[in-house]
Amino acid sequence: MKNLLKKWRERREQKKADKANRKHLSDLAFREQMLSKLEQTGMIAWNAQHRQLFIAQSLAALFLTDAERWVAFIGNVHQWLYLRLCSEAWEEFMQQEELKAVREALKKDSTLSRMQIDAIKTARRREIAFSDMEPPKVEGFEFVIIREDDNPAEPLAVGHYDHSTGQMEVATWDEVKPLLQAEQDTKG
Repeated sequence: MKNLLKKWRERREQKKADKANRKHLSDLAFREQMLSKLEQTGMIAWNAQHRQLFIAQSLAALFLTDAERWVAFIGNVHQWLYLRLCSEAWEEFMQQEELKAVREALKKDSTLSRMQIDAIKTARRREIAFSDMEPPKVEGFEFVIIREDDNPAEPLAVGHYDHSTGQMEVATWDEVKPLLQAEQDTKG
């Protein structure tokens, strides 16, 4: 009887854990979908080369009502960007591994058909585990809140977020602009 009760508890705990995991994944998928829609509509834009996120003033206003909401929003954006970076890195890794496998096979038999090449690629993809690739490094990024009103050429605010340290800095453009001017004057 003890064993039966113990197994029942274990199954119940496993079901709870599975339900919580499904909920977490569902929430993650929803956030990813919403941020992708915001990007498609131009409310946010990502410049990967300079690691800059541009945020529309009206969107920022929704989250800047309180610090906790803003930090949560930027954290969600970071997760979304990191997921994108991981997907790109994973796809590039897979393509490189497929290419290596095809080149090896072509060294042995240079008359492979398209179907054979596709089969080699598929087989190589199945052999690869997530642990075979080193995940991309988590880096901080700058964000810029873009004005939607009187002077769109100048941002409303700028900031920096570093997920690894949990630190965020935000300043209005009016605070930053004189500092940049002073720096340019000393260089020039």
